[in-house]
Amino acid sequence: MPLCYFDMETTGLNPRLHKIITIQYQCLHEPSLEPLGELTILKEWESSEKDILGEFLEVFIGEDPFDFIPVGVNLAFDFRFLYHRVKYLMPDYVEKNKLTLEYLVWQKPYIDLKPVLLMVNDFRFECYDRLVEEYMKLEAREEPVLAGGTIPHLYISGKYDEIERYIRIEAKATIEVLRRVYRILKENYPRLRP
Repeated sequence: MPLCYFDMETTGLNPRLHKIITIQYQCLHEPSLEPLGELTILKEWESSEKDILGEFLEVFIGEDPFDFIPVGVNLAFDFRFLYHRVKYLMPDYVEKNKLTLEYLVWQKPYIDLKPVLLMVNDFRFECYDRLVEEYMKLEAREEPVLAGGTIPHLYISGKYDEIERYIRIEAKATIEVLRRVYRILKENYPRLRP
């Protein structure tokens, strides 16, 4: 049951008008949640959106829903965007029931950190992901950290190195938040240990 950090960058919020420009994932060692290998970043600007979708779906769908368990923040957005872009660019996946909304919502196991981040943020939706942003600042050290909302502008400007830097920092920060949440839960709920 491989847990894998998962995220995507897009040119906007509407999958009917915007596109996926990166898909990134990294498998995690269980139970330490240490990253295994390098972060994989599939880049639309090096091939095409359809190509990175096809490459990702080979890993994401697998033989069994448990072959790749995504871990991330606000996965409902990513799943909805992924589904609509696949439906538009690769309709055979949807027509042959390889990727459906039902699969993403009901069959595919996943771990979304959004509810935890909302609790840490006193159940406020505004800036709920600020904990990840704080860890991003620590990871970036002296250099300024970009906001995720700047990605479409960077893409249009061809500043792909800056997008990749943001992705790497965000991945490390999100994985660290996951690891800390897991440690706190294990320390405070020892009955959950096998």
